[in-house]
Amino acid sequence: MPRTVSRRRWSNMTRAAEPRREPAPVDPVESDGHPVVATVLLVATYAIAALAIGLYAAVQPPWHVGQWYFLVDLADAIVYGAVGWVLLTRVDRPVVWIVVVTALGGAVAAASSQWTQFQPDHPDLPTLALFSSAQSWAWIPGTLGMILVAPWLVRRRPLDVVGKIGIAAGTAVTVGFVLERWTDPYPWPDGPSVMPLAVESEWWVDQLDWIERGFMIAIVVVGLAAAADVARRWRRLDGLDERRGLGWLAVGGALMTLAFLPLALPAAWIEPLPVWTTPSLHLVSQLFFPAALLVAVLGQRLWGVRIAVSRAVGWSLLTATLLFAYVATVAAIGLLLPDLTAGVGRVVAAALVAAAVEPVRRWVQRRVDRLVHGDAHEPLNAVARIGGRLTSPRDPELLLSSLLEGVVESLRLAGAAIDVTADGHPGTLAVGTVGDADDVALPLLVDDELVGALTVSPRPGERLDQRTRRALDSLLPTLAVAALLAVKVGELAESRSRLMTARDEERRAIRRELHDGFGPALAGIGYGLSAVRNLIRTDPDRALELLDRLGNEIDARVEDVRTLARDLVPPVLIELGLVAALQELAARHRASGVNFVVDTDQQLDVPTAMATTLYGLIAEAVRNVVRHADASRCTITVRSDGSTIVAEVRDDGIGFDDATVSGVGLQSMRERASSLGGSLTIDHPLGGGSVVRVAVPLRSGRVTT
Repeated sequence: MPRTVSRRRWSNMTRAAEPRREPAPVDPVESDGHPVVATVLLVATYAIAALAIGLYAAVQPPWHVGQWYFLVDLADAIVYGAVGWVLLTRVDRPVVWIVVVTALGGAVAAASSQWTQFQPDHPDLPTLALFSSAQSWAWIPGTLGMILVAPWLVRRRPLDVVGKIGIAAGTAVTVGFVLERWTDPYPWPDGPSVMPLAVESEWWVDQLDWIERGFMIAIVVVGLAAAADVARRWRRLDGLDERRGLGWLAVGGALMTLAFLPLALPAAWIEPLPVWTTPSLHLVSQLFFPAALLVAVLGQRLWGVRIAVSRAVGWSLLTATLLFAYVATVAAIGLLLPDLTAGVGRVVAAALVAAAVEPVRRWVQRRVDRLVHGDAHEPLNAVARIGGRLTSPRDPELLLSSLLEGVVESLRLAGAAIDVTADGHPGTLAVGTVGDADDVALPLLVDDELVGALTVSPRPGERLDQRTRRALDSLLPTLAVAALLAVKVGELAESRSRLMTARDEERRAIRRELHDGFGPALAGIGYGLSAVRNLIRTDPDRALELLDRLGNEIDARVEDVRTLARDLVPPVLIELGLVAALQELAARHRASGVNFVVDTDQQLDVPTAMATTLYGLIAEAVRNVVRHADASRCTITVRSDGSTIVAEVRDDGIGFDDATVSGVGLQSMRERASSLGGSLTIDHPLGGGSVVRVAVPLRSGRVTT
């Protein structure tokens, strides 16, 4: 299931929606495939194709236009046979059966064309009239079904009226064309006709030329309409999942349709072209179309089909098609050149044509690379693009979101997520769709320390190839630093919040001391002075006694003020350091009846800011011992190993209960320890009492021991 979609991407998807919408998509439901049937049909198709190849090897006929179409039929059998087997083993849909019929029809047509050249040399073999005629019509149902019917059916939404009309028109043209071929009486009157519905009539033979050209025109019109409908859906559909692959399918349908265009034109228009022009167009387009169909079906996971194909496969198919078109273009232009004085001159001319076409091929190749791999074909571009997003000041979540969007866009991914393992991180953040079986998780390391993990999800129907993996490896250091930066920014924000909370708590504590302690005491002293004024004339002895008591009260309150001031920042801490301040703290609280012992390294040197916080934590722990522990002995220990300072306040009292451990005061102490990058823990030894331990890391170059 997808984890999340970034806010920015979601808003873009919302804005891209058109006022007019398609019907709601139908949820893909996986249909049971037919593995056994698919295997049997694949074996039969390849067996017939092998027969065709064997017959060709046995006859070794001269290469002519018929042999070009034999090559087209053989390619259909091999390519569509594999595609049909992949799909039919998993799903039962009309489009899949059209693919299977295309493969089987191509194999039969290829074998038939070679049989008609093999059988005359072996008159003892049967003629097999129907099989001999198959080269003329066996390819029609599958090929025209792919062009005229299949594009309407590759969709997740219900068929609309236009789609139903298109399917009806495509079916009618396909069936009509097959019937037209079946009525052709060839080779009549020179011999018996081999077609099943042959009409042996001179009039009918005269009509067949314009009827067939009419069918070719209908194929072009209906085929372009089907491709246009796919392109329309590709442009208008809202969701990326529903649009994926439709652009390729539209191009593939248009190419296959335009391959029939020379057959729809008057013969005089195409006579200057080489005889292999039309079959070459068929071969190129029919090699491209199954790849486009697979991209659409697997990319959208139509009908529950979930197969992952390496990007390298798609890149190889596109590159092979491009190279074939390049070679065919150069060869065609070379053949169309007028004969020069010598063969060398013709070779030179062909080389000049190749040099002129090569820049175009390189330009297209670069765009094929970018279309399939994104910036993976140039990892430095990907690194520069991702690194450029670090320059914008953002909060941690927006920073990581921006980087993930850059990764997804640069490498043509379905989604990416970052999970950071440090404390205070903003949590798992994902962009796009993540959470598939084909996801790849990669560690994010900074100085060999694991700071998180990057999870990337390829687009549906794809697997990450080595080129994309290498690009990801190049991006990992940048993303790791960004993740660590985001974590530290988050920790800094949380630390700042904890500091503010701790300061607020300290202010509230001072306010409580002033309001609940000094305020009532000063008010009582004021009342006592009023009583002295009233008694000084009538009862001087009692007035003097009351003045003595008020003096003691004032001395006690003055000492409380001094204690409060010393607890905040005692002068001895500033003047003599942490060790002397702790000794003074212990001496001052021994009057409470608790034997305080200080055990520290006399050479301990701690920066003032850190010492102030440590002293405040230890003083708070000491006050808790005096007020709540009912202890007789308390030891204050401070030690340093050069990298960490550990301070302990250990008593032999009654310990803490759960409510006290989770109280506001101790929570404030934990937050103050965290502000130094340290931690505070409370233990209850088996012998009784409690241990408050503070561990704070020393910063290199700032603290020496």
